[in-house]
Amino acid sequence: MPGCPSSLDSRHWTRHWTRAYFYDHPGLQGKAPEAYADRRFDKPKVYCMKCFDKKVGELIADANGSRSMDDITRVGQSSLL
Repeated sequence: MPGCPSSLDSRHWTRHWTRAYFYDHPGLQGKAPEAYADRRFDKPKVYCMKCFDKKVGELIADANGSRSMDDITRVGQSSLL
């Protein structure tokens, strides 16, 4: 992964290189129990930015009654047959 620390300098890296790829759980700042993956509260949940943004876009399109790009592509392809 680009920006991933090597084992030699890992003590200087925390998790800031992941900030370019993941969102924190929204409850993490308030230390909400549901924001962590385990009961020790040492592994926060994170979300892949690409996946999260895609899902939010799909939900917005559904709420607006719009079709997704996949549906539009399928309709366009079927009309060519």
